Amino acid sequence: MVYLIGNEGRDYRYIAHIVPFVVCTLLLVVTYCGKVVWRGSYPWAMVIVWLISGLLFIQDYKLIYVRHPWAPFYSVAYASLKSQYKPGDAIFAQNFKTYYLDPVALAGTHYHKISKKSDYLLDQFLADIQAEGHGWVIWELHKAHHWQRDILEYVYDRFKPIHNSYLDDLGVELFYFDETMITPQ
Repeated sequence: MVYLIGNEGRDYRYIAHIVPFVVCTLLLVVTYCGKVVWRGSYPWAMVIVWLISGLLFIQDYKLIYVRHPWAPFYSVAYASLKSQYKPGDAIFAQNFKTYYLDPVALAGTHYHKISKKSDYLLDQFLADIQAEGHGWVIWELHKAHHWQRDILEYVYDRFKPIHNSYLDDLGVELFYFDETMITPQ
């Protein structure tokens, strides 16, 4: 399933798996239409379709095989989190990539998985960070829409940025907080 939120999902990578089927269908349509119009068109129609497909692939291969501009550098941000993590720190994360770092293994019961925007409100966030006292907040920049705007404003205004869009272009927002940064709103 493709989610089209902003520019997310509008990428060739999301349809690359169906391209061979589309080309084969196009070949069949061109073949049968060519046989109806002119019986000798079969080999030429195939050559033309393959030539056009090949030229388009050569022109746009970077859309598949080269890193997308908004794709986050998880490995760098997660390495920073792992190297600066202290026992007892909490981790508040949405869509954490466990391929790079397992938050449950790192933080245990101090890991807070933020599920949906509508389910996690500022009051709950404030209660959770006050209960934890210190820790980390992390999310992908292009998935900030999964967080309540007032929570993001609170984090940007009060917490210490380690990685964010103002410091680097990793595409991952990583903030640290402790007791001195937690203030009721």
